[in-house]
Amino acid sequence: MQVFIDVQVSKDVKYLGEGTQEILLEAWGSIIEEYQSLTNDTSSNYLFELRKSIEYLDKRLVILRTILDWLKDRPSEGVANLLSEEYGYTFDGDTERIWAMAKRELHQLKIKEAELTKLETSPQQDQTEMDWINNMGVLSQYQGFKFNPKTETIAEYISLLNRFKADNKNGR
Repeated sequence: MQVFIDVQVSKDVKYLGEGTQEILLEAWGSIIEEYQSLTNDTSSNYLFELRKSIEYLDKRLVILRTILDWLKDRPSEGVANLLSEEYGYTFDGDTERIWAMAKRELHQLKIKEAELTKLETSPQQDQTEMDWINNMGVLSQYQGFKFNPKTETIAEYISLLNRFKADNKNGR
């Protein structure tokens, strides 16, 4: 659970361990999906999906620019096929025309980056590490012993949180 809290608070998947950013993002996506299904919460995933989309578009454009630079200097049927199959652009010898068409993807990237910046700089309800600690303190009092985020799982945390909420809803 401590790793979950670290990633939630820092917004950095490096706490999940070793692996490429893509693999760690995919793993985090699975963890968030499970968390959301256990808590019936679908709102907390939007920023994660937005970051993932930005990273995908950014990498896609970097690779596309590299392919176009390659084709400009050394036309190759294999690389042209890659451009067509993976990116949907047909190479006709004019790399600048293809880059101009790809600029709509660059425009999408800039729109998403602006939205992310706006969301990250606006006041919001992101949980801080202190919020998690306070929640675990309340749950520790409720269950009668200390809740340890290093040994407890997210599923155990959510189960206890749901019991706490149900008991408090029923006036216990």
